[in-house]
Amino acid sequence: MNRDRIVDINRVLLEFKEIILKNPSETNDLFIGSRIYGKIIRANTPYKNNDSEKFDYWVDNNKRENTEVVVTYDHPNFCQFLSQNEKLNDFNKHHKIYLSLKPEYLQQGVEILFDFLDKEKIPHSSKVARFSRDDQIVVRVGSHEDCEKIVDFISKNEYIQEGKKKANPFSFQEKGVALATDGGVSYNTGVSYLVEAYLREYLDKAEEIGINTFIDFCVNYYNKYFVNKEDNRKIYEDFRVENDIGYLYEIVDYKYCIKLFLNSLEDSFNLNKFEDLIDEKGERFATEMANFKYTIDKTEYMELFDELCEVMINKYGYDQGSEQIIEFIYSSDESYITRDHNLRKRVSNSDFVYFIKKHAESNNMTIEGLINKSINKSSFNIYSDDNSELFKKGVNATYDYHQKLFESGLDRYPGIDYARGAVVKFLRDNSYKGFTREDNTRDTIKSKIDREEAYRIVCSELGIRKEDIDDIFEVAERYLNKVLSHEREMSL
Repeated sequence: MNRDRIVDINRVLLEFKEIILKNPSETNDLFIGSRIYGKIIRANTPYKNNDSEKFDYWVDNNKRENTEVVVTYDHPNFCQFLSQNEKLNDFNKHHKIYLSLKPEYLQQGVEILFDFLDKEKIPHSSKVARFSRDDQIVVRVGSHEDCEKIVDFISKNEYIQEGKKKANPFSFQEKGVALATDGGVSYNTGVSYLVEAYLREYLDKAEEIGINTFIDFCVNYYNKYFVNKEDNRKIYEDFRVENDIGYLYEIVDYKYCIKLFLNSLEDSFNLNKFEDLIDEKGERFATEMANFKYTIDKTEYMELFDELCEVMINKYGYDQGSEQIIEFIYSSDESYITRDHNLRKRVSNSDFVYFIKKHAESNNMTIEGLINKSINKSSFNIYSDDNSELFKKGVNATYDYHQKLFESGLDRYPGIDYARGAVVKFLRDNSYKGFTREDNTRDTIKSKIDREEAYRIVCSELGIRKEDIDDIFEVAERYLNKVLSHEREMSL
């Protein structure tokens, strides 16, 4: 490993260790705001000069043809140097160059650096911080060639070399110049979050804090959460990423920050490998986004899918319930999903559909296969095996009782009218009074089946959804035609 950097990183870690062991009252303060970040970006800059007076000088004396120098209202702590001849593109392939100069060299050194960029017409978006830090000067460029050209210039310019401070040990260095990937997050922020996660892990065993346990922790953390994606919630928490699909890019950016940090500790890591890493990030960014999207809250999504399968199949029966789930997954039409347990809103207001499709694809399964795996049909108690038959028997018992009275001249209306009325009253009015009391039929149905279950039974038999019912009398008629005809055929 890079010995010089390892020694300096260990020095910073031991400073944290001393605070934790000897100043318990300050320990909690470490995890407030950006205390750890502040210590890391000043690993080689113990002082904090305010260089704001130089901002006016740089703005007022800017005579460069291709560079705008501004201090904006929304970023008052930075003086920005922005190339005007060509804008940067391909955000995920940007390079960051960090430089810090001694206070007495800062004003002129900045002038020399940006005169060079302007003369070479290098597209860049750069800034100089108001306060001294290891990354006080940040130059962002969009190509390997421009990065190499700037690093070479810095390494050969006598004035800058004379005033240059030691680069931050947590950064990859080429010819003494610190380099990092760029994107939607800060490299130094990513490293500081990783250090914070490490310190939290070792709070109760602070005597072990040091470079060896730190490197082991970082490697294990990277592999467990960024590579194997065992628990994205851990990344959300440790790296302050909002648990929302719109912030997935931050996870990918942080992944490459940590990958760069770990790889750059090896002696064999060089500028070519740094550039390869940036190329990899640019080429794989969309794929990485998709992979993390697939694993977001995987446990919760699978639990939600299991609940969906159970509720839908209990409500509509296996055939209709599974068919509606499949239709929803492929059409994203939430009307296929019941409102029971707020399921319709829960699956439509998330990336649930994407996850299920990706999960099925990754496991070489169909959606129906996932449903069957979820409910485990061999042991899943589908209501149609009991309550559906009970409801059919109740309808037929009502029909038989009143039909006999009709045929004997003791009733003016045939059994079909009473059976239809029993179904309609139950579905419309939640009333059991239409069912006959013979053989305790009414009380048995009342003890086993409520109105929602009756809807499930009828809809499952007819292959329709409750939401599609316009005429309850017509639905009852269709149900009776199937049930009564089936019973008569069975009894012949």
